[in-house]
Amino acid sequence: MKAVEKESLWHHTVFSSLLALLLIGIILIRRDTPTLFFVVIVGMYIIGNTYIHYRRKDFKSETVYEYVLVAAAVLIVLWSSL
Repeated sequence: MKAVEKESLWHHTVFSSLLALLLIGIILIRRDTPTLFFVVIVGMYIIGNTYIHYRRKDFKSETVYEYVLVAAAVLIVLWSSL
């Protein structure tokens, strides 16, 4: 693995972990949070990870598609569970 990929992976892991912990905390503390709030957090996930790829000069349109699909899956699971 190239050094750039390792550093990028570290940034992705930290950023995604913090957003996941935020989501879990909100769900556990307050279950009646509006869906729009979750959409904003998931939007931050897409924008943040896309920005990380852009800064690392390995941005591709497939990257955005991947993050949008992951975000859609997360929102579907949240909507069905809450």
